[in-house]
Amino acid sequence: MARLAAKATDELDPYEANGCVELFRNVYLPFFPLITLPISTGWKELKANRPLLWLCIVAVTSRSTAQSQALSLRAKEIISKRLFVDGERDLEMLLGVIILVTWSIYPTKGKAYMWLLVHAAIALTDDLGLERPRENLECRASFANLTPNLLASAGRDLNRTVEESRAFLACYLSCST
Repeated sequence: MARLAAKATDELDPYEANGCVELFRNVYLPFFPLITLPISTGWKELKANRPLLWLCIVAVTSRSTAQSQALSLRAKEIISKRLFVDGERDLEMLLGVIILVTWSIYPTKGKAYMWLLVHAAIALTDDLGLERPRENLECRASFANLTPNLLASAGRDLNRTVEESRAFLACYLSCST
């Protein structure tokens, strides 16, 4: 399945890749406007700058059931490795998890993936400190011995970005329904 996922994203022709992004932007997002994808962001830029987000978008918008299942599995594998093995936490990962939680429609053969993804989203929101004021982050991050990347991002500004605020609300909405 993982080979199929890697092959599936590599074999998307530009028309199909653009179609996935446009479908997500024009059909999916109006029903869940807490995640945004600017019109100026094309599929090449998205794939280059936010590959996990790109993978999750293609996984939920693919017209092929086999491709969608393979890409969803690949996205879950990447998220699991980065989150649990490498200890990474970032906004792109949170948005990818929210996309999978919100729009995944295929059965998982009795596996509790959805609950794991919901709890991963909640944990990411907490680890990124999106539910509390930024001034409390540095103290919390040093206490919890979190990665230097989190400390660096916490110190950049005391105000939330719009994307961070939307991600927090998206997580709340996706995980509470």
